[in-house]
Amino acid sequence: MSSILFENWLTDGSVKNSISKIANKGWNNESEGDKAEAAAEILTYIEDMGKGYFSQLLADKVKSGSDVVVPEYISKAIIWACGGDPDES
Repeated sequence: MSSILFENWLTDGSVKNSISKIANKGWNNESEGDKAEAAAEILTYIEDMGKGYFSQLLADKVKSGSDVVVPEYISKAIIWACGGDPDES
């Protein structure tokens, strides 16, 4: 999500620098608190950009065949919302 924001943010400056730091950080060894702070920041920028516009950019990335990593809890929520059993996946 951060890479989509970075690629499509219209202006250079502190926001784009902040997005870049988030996009380029290795998150595997970071604390859950740090991940939560970064996620909250990303969501703020998505709201600033416009959720509908961001959704279209994300859909285009998925449609293009680009690798998109979906956290397991989100994947299970989608399966559940579509009437499936998330524990079967």
